[in-house]
Parts: sequence; structure tokens; C-alpha cells
Amino acid sequence: MDHNINLLEKTNCTGCGLCYNACPFNAISMLEDSEGFLSPFVDKNMCTNCGICANMCPQLSNKSVFYKTRECLAFVGDDAIRKISSSGGVFGTLANWLIKQGGTVYGATFNTNFDGVFHVGVSSESSLKPLLKSKYVQSDLGEVFKEIKTKLLSSEKNILFVGCPCQVDALKIFLAKDYDNLFTIDLFCHGAVSPLAYRKFLEVFFGDVDSPIIDVDFRNKEYGWGHNLKVTASDGTSRIMPYDGDYFNAFLWGYSQRNCCFNCKYAKSDRVGDISIGDFWGINEVLPEMNDRKGTSQILINTMKGEKLLKILKNCPGKIKNCDYEIAKKIAEKTNWAIVKPSIKPFNRDSFFYRLNKGDTFTQAFDYANTGLFDVGIFGWWFEDSWTNYGSTLTYYALMEYVSSLGLSVCMITSPFHNKNNASEFVKKHGYIMTETYDFKFFYHHNKKIKTFLLGSDQLWFYHCYNRWGYSLFFDFVAKEKKKIAYSTSFGHSNPMIPKEEIPKLKPLLNRFDAISVREFDGVKTLSELFDIPAVQTLDPVFLCDLKNWDEIAKCAKNTPQNDFLFSYMLDPDKRKVSALKHVSKKLKLDLISITDKQYQKKEKEEILKGCGVLRNSTIEDLIFYIKNAKFIITDSFHGTCFALIFRKPFIAIVNNKRGTSRFDTISQLFGIEDRLVNSAEEILTNVKLLTRPDYYKISPRIETAIMKSKAWLNNELLKNKL
Repeated sequence: MDHNINLLEKTNCTGCGLCYNACPFNAISMLEDSEGFLSPFVDKNMCTNCGICANMCPQLSNKSVFYKTRECLAFVGDDAIRKISSSGGVFGTLANWLIKQGGTVYGATFNTNFDGVFHVGVSSESSLKPLLKSKYVQSDLGEVFKEIKTKLLSSEKNILFVGCPCQVDALKIFLAKDYDNLFTIDLFCHGAVSPLAYRKFLEVFFGDVDSPIIDVDFRNKEYGWGHNLKVTASDGTSRIMPYDGDYFNAFLWGYSQRNCCFNCKYAKSDRVGDISIGDFWGINEVLPEMNDRKGTSQILINTMKGEKLLKILKNCPGKIKNCDYEIAKKIAEKTNWAIVKPSIKPFNRDSFFYRLNKGDTFTQAFDYANTGLFDVGIFGWWFEDSWTNYGSTLTYYALMEYVSSLGLSVCMITSPFHNKNNASEFVKKHGYIMTETYDFKFFYHHNKKIKTFLLGSDQLWFYHCYNRWGYSLFFDFVAKEKKKIAYSTSFGHSNPMIPKEEIPKLKPLLNRFDAISVREFDGVKTLSELFDIPAVQTLDPVFLCDLKNWDEIAKCAKNTPQNDFLFSYMLDPDKRKVSALKHVSKKLKLDLISITDKQYQKKEKEEILKGCGVLRNSTIEDLIFYIKNAKFIITDSFHGTCFALIFRKPFIAIVNNKRGTSRFDTISQLFGIEDRLVNSAEEILTNVKLLTRPDYYKISPRIETAIMKSKAWLNNELLKNKL
């Protein structure tokens, strides 16, 4: 077991870099994760598991020291320092004094391209200005902790460090000693903003300007003290985004913040710095005479060294007044909650980053996560839990991904049988936006937020499947004016077992659909003969999804085999199928690995497959990995067959009569794969031709043609105006 920083849950990491600075073997690197935040990555070849990084981590240890606030004050610096500061100029005033005394000041500055922020130390007044002003992007601390320790050990000159509370705490734990000549300032921090989100924002806001950026001012004061963001280029081009623009809204509402910020242990009245500073929002309620609209700072004095800094301030240009701290805290609850409580994580926060990674612009990702209005709502059996069929989960994932790739905002309509708070890791990981959960009688509420309702695939219209759901799977709750589409929905069998008395009830509901496609040719026939309704046949959504999506999912498999293997995905294993699996495994000289359905009698089925390398507690990622990497596949699953075709694998499909032959018949006709299908496992024992590779030179063009037709149909129906 690792005894290093990997013990820390990624969602709890602050990105402080303490582990990186502390590692004596240089085994840790700070690299951007998928959300653009710096996170520790351990080189296992260099790590000795000494445990230093884990033992020092502020999130894993109890080494943090918090101080009770002694005083609360309002500060207004002179006009010159406030002009180049975000609020009242506390930091600039103290930093100027300390540098004049020969000290060094550490704070955050932009890199040369203004597309990132990092901490640096300066010891001259001319170098100080870039450290002033707020930067609403998480800074890279690099090796600043090591640098500060070296200075403290070699000199008695003062050092001032300013940063977010987690950064201040990390520095103090790293030093493991309270140095008299080190002063710390922690900021009122609302959360760390992703550097990736910041870069994506610049692309939208300033990407069309050819000249390089020479300044980014998050707190421009041309129109007074506030939150106006100004970007300036070398050719003089400049643009201002107001405080209520997308960037600040994404930050303040939590969409672009680091996950750990929503459980921040530093967002409270007890502090870690010698002093704490921030904007004194709400100053008019307590000290109106200290507000001239040019910026006022709030200061919390937390330690004896903080008292020393206060004495320095009182001898510097500016005005300073005491304020009742209890009153200030009550004001902060409304205006500056960073000193009272953490931000609240918006439910769609993960979707914001998911969309950024899918290629959306900053604006598109923010709108997608924030508006609550959706172009498309997908309904069906998409909810993955401990008993859900893998195929259902994958077909809805694919449909969601494909519709999203068209630039449409998509939500997944949650059924009354599911609690979105219990959604699986797969659902959370892939950024599903799940609606509120309503009883069927209140499903009409979905009309308020969804433009187009899309019914997904699987055998939703087989009578024994839909009757538990009422007529919701026929969109009885959808308003007349809303577009209603069924994509590759299925009756499951050539005989859908629909009682005669149901037909008059279903026909008017089906007639309300703007367009219907079904997965099987038998479905087209059923709609025509029973309901006199035209429909087209389209492919299961798993064929629409880009292959790179499946490749990415496969990368997340838990276990990877060492040898070449035959893979079996068996929904309904029995002794005959087991015999066939072992026969082919021996014949092809391949290891045998099996996964079974988790929906029904999982333990019993795993027992049947115990001699076939059965993987217990397997995941969706495992399933896709083993199909992708198998040398040969045998399956009685329709979706197993689909993925064998998607990855162009040699395979044998055992037609599953129990679950419906219609779906097998359809893809057999479409792709010309009749020679890959058998009706009984015994055929595998005698037909050696089944062990040869399918002729994908002939099959692939047919697959691609069917995909193209299915996409064209769905694109047209989704994007055209409702009649």
C-alpha cells in the first residue's frame, strides 16, 4: 500500500505544493489535472514510501494552527497605492515598507503571456507592482517554500508572504518552525479558480486580438471600486467585462472553483495568517466615513506578529479605524462569506469542466452548467446503479455524448425510481446533468426547462417493461408544443406482448411524436401494423459515439491482463456455453476472461462462470477494456456484439432467445454477419469457420453507411423546427 500523497483524495487536494517541496527524493511533480488544477503526481520508481509528504500534508495531518482574531479594522491607503491595488492597499503599503527595510515580499504575479499565475519573491519597489491586485486564478507556488526556508536560514531580514489560507498554512507546516522574521498574510478567499478555465475564458474574451496581452486587471478601478475585469493588448486594444460577466459569475457561483474549496477548512473566523485581509464589502453599514469609493480593506489581526504589522500600518500613509468584529462577521455573512463559510458547490459544477474538456468554449460550458434550460432532455433507462444492465448505461451514455457533440445542451430526465444523489461514479464522472426527481404525476414540470424530449433506446416499449412506468415512456407528460422524438427505441421482440386494450391508449400517444425511429426492423413492422404509424430503423446509439470516447473509458479499467485472452460477455451463462468457451479458449490458446450481467442473479451466474476467469465486481470500464483488447470475443449480449463490431474484433454471437432475437436479426441483416451468429452454443464446438476473422473489408463499409444514415436522421429531427 502507498504511504505517500496518493493517500489524499484528489477532491480534497488544495494544490498547495507542500508535498512537492517536501519530498527529499524529487519523486513528486505538480501537473495539471483534467480540470486544469495543479495536483501532485508520484513517480513510483523514485518514491521510497518514506511518508514525509503524507505526514506533512495539511489535509491528511492535524498540523494546521488556527488563531482567534484579536482585532478587526478598516484601512484606506493613500490614493497612489490604492490606484494600483484592488481595494484599500493594505498589502501594497506593508510590502513597500518591508522592502525599504531590505526585506523580501512573496506574492502572486502573471507569467509573461498573462495566461497563468505563479508566486515569486521581490526585494525592490520597482518589482512590487506586478504582485499587487487580485488574481482570480490559482497560483503555482513552484519551489517558493524551499526558497523562503533558505532565506530564513541564511538571513535575519524580514520576509512577507501573502497567499490564500491553504498556501499560508502549507508554508508554515513546511517550515516546521515559527521564524520571528517571517510575516504571513492570508487572503479572504472565495475559492481557487482553474487555470484551464481562465485560459479558456481568454480565448473567448480576447482570442480574436492578434497583439499579445500586456495586462490583465481583474479589479480595474476606472469606474470605481468593484469587479471590472480589463484585458489590454500591446496595440492598445482593451476590453472590460463587468462584475456580473461570465468569468466572475462562474467563480462566485462555484463553477470554476477547485473541488476542495467547497469543504474548505480555512473558510471560517479562526485564521492561519498573522493578519487576514480582503475587501471590506458592507463598509457603509458600520463605518461609512471610511468609504470614498476608491477602495477599503478589512484587516483581521490574528497573532502577536500581526500586532507588529498593525503598528507599521499606523505609521504609514492612510487611515485606519477599529470595527466591532461581531458586527463585521454578520455583515460578512451577506457580503464576504469567505471569512465565515465555504462556497456551496453547484450541482452542475462538474459538468462545467466536463464540457470544457469536450471542447466547449468557456461561455458554452458556463451556459450549459448554469442556465437550467436545456435543448434536449433524454428519457429512458440511463441511470446506472448496482443492478443496471451495462448495455442500458452505455447506450444512454452514447446518446448523451452524441447529442451534446451537436452543440446542444442535454439533461437526463430522472425517473421516480431513482435518486440522483445516489448516482454511480460513472454517471458523475461523465458529467451527466440530472433533473429533479418527480413522481410521474408531476412529470409535467419538466416542460418548463426542456425544449425537445428525446426517448432513448432499449426495449422501452415491450409491454412487460413499460407497464411499471405508466405511459411516461410514451411521453404522456410532455406538452403539445414541445418536440417529441424517439430514437432507436425498441419493442424488444417481434411480438411486443401488448394487450389489445392497450392499443387505443397508445396510438394517440405515439401520434403525438414528431418523429420515431426504432432499433429493429420488427419495430418498424409493429408500428405500421398495430398503430398505422410510420417509422424508420436506426442503429443503437453505441454506434453513434466517437471511438475515442470508448478508448478513454477503456483506459479507466481496474485490472489489465498480462497475456492474450479470449473475452466472454455472457448475460445468461449455462453449462453448454461454458463448454463452448473452454473449447475455443483451448483451440486458440488464449486465456479466458469472463464478465456477466449484474442485473439478475449475478452471484449464481458468476458461479456458473467460475472456471472461465470470471471477473467479479467488474465495472463498465472493465467491460469496454476487455472487449477492446480481446483477441477473440464470444457473447450472448446484443451490446456485446455491437462493441465487437465497433472495435472490429473477431467474434461469435450466441443469439439470446430469452432477451429477444429481433435485435440480432436486424444487425445481422444490416451488416451481413449471419456467419458470426449461432442459435446454440453447441454449434461453436463443430463449426471451425466461426473461429476465423470476420471480413471487415466488407462489413465496415456497411457499418459506416448505417451510422451515417442514423446520424443524418437524428441530426435532422433534432435540429429542424417543430412543425
